[in-house]
Amino acid sequence: MKRAVQYLGRSLSVEVLKCRRTLVFWLAAGAPFFMVFLAFNLTFFHGENFIRQGHNPWGYLLYSIRDLWGAFLFPMYIALQSVLLLNIEHQANTWKHVYSLAVPRWTVYFGKLLLGVGLVCFCIFMLYVFTEGAGLLLALLRPEFGFDKYNVSVLLLRGYSKMLLSGLGIVALQHLISTRYHNFLVPAAFGFAMTVAATALGGQRVIEYLPYAFPALALKDDNMTYFPLFNRPVYLSLAVFVSVSAGGYWALSRRDVE
Repeated sequence: MKRAVQYLGRSLSVEVLKCRRTLVFWLAAGAPFFMVFLAFNLTFFHGENFIRQGHNPWGYLLYSIRDLWGAFLFPMYIALQSVLLLNIEHQANTWKHVYSLAVPRWTVYFGKLLLGVGLVCFCIFMLYVFTEGAGLLLALLRPEFGFDKYNVSVLLLRGYSKMLLSGLGIVALQHLISTRYHNFLVPAAFGFAMTVAATALGGQRVIEYLPYAFPALALKDDNMTYFPLFNRPVYLSLAVFVSVSAGGYWALSRRDVE
C-alpha cells in the first residue's frame, strides 16, 4: 500500500511539472473570475431592480453565479481542462514511452485523473474567493444594497463544496474520453454537446440521470438559510465518478497503446 501511494505521488508530481507551461492553471483561475466578473457587473449596475429592501442581497449575486456557472460554464470548464491535460501526451505522441516507464500503468491513468480533480478543486476554491471579494467590493461601492449586513461565508463554502462533488462525475467521463481519443475535438465536442443537451432538456425527467446536469440540479432547490451537502445529484455524481474511473481504466488497460 505504501509503495502504491509513492508511485501515485510520483506520477502526480510528474503531471504537475508537465502542466506548468500550459494554460490549465490559468484556466482554473480565469474561468471563475470571468463568471464572478459578470455577476458583479450585473449586480452593480442593475441590482436595484432585483434586490428588495430588507432581503439578503447575497442571494441575487449567488443565484446569478449558480444558474450560469452550474448549468453551463462549469461542465464546459471541466471538458476543456481534460482536453488540455491529456493533449500533452497526444500532441507529443508519447503514450508508448509513458506506459513503458518502470511504474505501474494504473498510476499514469489515475495520476492524471487526480490532477484533474485537484484542478477542479482549485477552480471551485477560486470561485469562492472571487465571490467573497465581489461581495466585499459591492459592500464598499454600493452600500445601499446591504452586503455588509450578512455573513454567508459558511453557507457559500458549503454550496460550492456541493457543486464540486456534483461535478466529479463529469471529470471522470471527460478524462476517459480525452484519454481514449487523440483528436481533441472529440472530447471537447462531446462535453459541449452534453452540456447543451442538459440545458435544453431542463424540464425533462431524463436529465436527472445526465451527469452534465448534476451541478445545476444539486443546487436547484437550495436557499440562503440551510441546505444539505448531499442530495441525489451528488450521490449519483460520486457513483459515476467511481464506476467510470474504475471501468475506464479497466477498458483502456486492455487496449494496445498507439
